[in-house]
Amino acid sequence: MKLKNSTILYAISLLTDIAFVMFPFIVTRLFAEQEQSMLQAGMLGAASMLCYGVVTSFSGALSDRFGPRLVIGAGGAAAGVTLFLAIFAGSLWSYYCLAGLLGAAIGLIYPPVIGALMAGRSEKQSSGVLLRFCLAWNLGIMLGQGSGGFLFPRPHGPVIAYLLCSASMLAVALLAWRMKPAPRDGGAVRAQTSVTNAVTDRRAARWFAAMGWTGLFGCTFTLALLMFVFPKLAVSLGISSQWHGLMLVGHRLLSMGIYFVLHATQFWRYRLTTSLAAHAFGIGALALLVLCKSTPLIFIGVVATALLPGTVYYLGIFYGANAFSDQRKGWAGSIHETIIAIGVCAGALLGGYIGDRFGVRAPFIVAIWLVFLLALVQLLIYAIYRRKTAGLPAGDKPASPTGNRR
Repeated sequence: MKLKNSTILYAISLLTDIAFVMFPFIVTRLFAEQEQSMLQAGMLGAASMLCYGVVTSFSGALSDRFGPRLVIGAGGAAAGVTLFLAIFAGSLWSYYCLAGLLGAAIGLIYPPVIGALMAGRSEKQSSGVLLRFCLAWNLGIMLGQGSGGFLFPRPHGPVIAYLLCSASMLAVALLAWRMKPAPRDGGAVRAQTSVTNAVTDRRAARWFAAMGWTGLFGCTFTLALLMFVFPKLAVSLGISSQWHGLMLVGHRLLSMGIYFVLHATQFWRYRLTTSLAAHAFGIGALALLVLCKSTPLIFIGVVATALLPGTVYYLGIFYGANAFSDQRKGWAGSIHETIIAIGVCAGALLGGYIGDRFGVRAPFIVAIWLVFLLALVQLLIYAIYRRKTAGLPAGDKPASPTGNRR
């Protein structure tokens, strides 16, 4: 059966995040129940995301040069082997090394996937593609977290989880080789896609991409706390691994709902207030994790934090995809994914250190202040954007924070 490249890329996104999320879920839960420190759990995330960030910084350019098929396939094969080796891990350092290798392998996958999906798309088309892409990887995260929570307490649960993750990534490698090679006839393709890929205003898209990427750092910092610090809070509050997994699944379901709303509407485009509102809701959700002790309220807090990353991630990737030509979409995907890596790495390390030194809830207080400060930085970027475009013709003038052109 012949599959479209886009269908294959959605499947790759789903399978990749099943593995990339289930592995740290299992390991951090092991660390928490073995009473390892939060910094040690954070170092696992930092090892993974540091290597991920290094590789994503150039994997988009590799994809632009050699095509996504080769780069994605190599990443899937390397990740599959790495996750199989996790069966034999026992020491902290063996887990750190495997996390680093896994992050590097996954780093070969996502910038090429983003670039290949967005190539040749108009602004209207890119919204639909982006929705399906976000649904695919969020479903992968949801399945990874839910399956991890289900398998963890079972006999040989971690080993079964590692084998499933390995099989998932080897399937990614096989799917990559089923993709049709990207056309190498640059001239005609560029001429066609330059018309097809017309967007409302590339200048505005670049500025709003910068605002989105600024907010993305705070979002991923917060997500790192849920991944690498929250397990310790969950154990301290007596929350079972099943409930822990369900909380994270709920978080993902809300994220997916946000993507549907953003795709189906246009009120948010080139409106800074959309991002600022998401930051405000994120701060409120984090406050629940700081102040509450009951499982239902913690559940609400974990789920509601999705309002921040769910919105800001979509905005950042939408503006980034429409701000650059097809020949630079892989590079733009690298920027997006590198910021994610930096945010998760910072959240994992700083969250672990602060949690060990000042208490398990202290990292979430830091996240509240960080999200607030980054919202202010976005306002500053917007003010600079308006000043730089003040003398442009009416059609090129920036949107106000509420979306009206002035």
